[in-house]
Amino acid sequence: MSEGRTGRSPSWLLAAYLVCALLTMAVSARLWLQSPLQLTAHEFDFFLGLFDGEAPRVAAERVLQGRALHLLLFVALGLLHAAIVLQLSRRPDAWSTRRIAVASALVAVVFAFGM
Repeated sequence: MSEGRTGRSPSWLLAAYLVCALLTMAVSARLWLQSPLQLTAHEFDFFLGLFDGEAPRVAAERVLQGRALHLLLFVALGLLHAAIVLQLSRRPDAWSTRRIAVASALVAVVFAFGM
């Protein structure tokens, strides 16, 4: 499979997409292993739920930084998705239908585990 004019193959873009997806879903990792389930005040403010600990309050700056990082990762996910679609629209023969379905299922599993 050649890489085309942009220098990035859909496989490389998919790997980058999966890394960003895993980072955005990592906020739920503590919840997967915790029994009984105990949510913190900032559970879904990116990564703060992992490190909140026993402290009753989190600095507003940390919350803002976490939200900004989360936003940037989701923007990166959108840009990577657009790049993958663009690559595949330019070279429809780059991946088979089966490979596209497997890649889509893999991404769906990452987000399903995050939920």
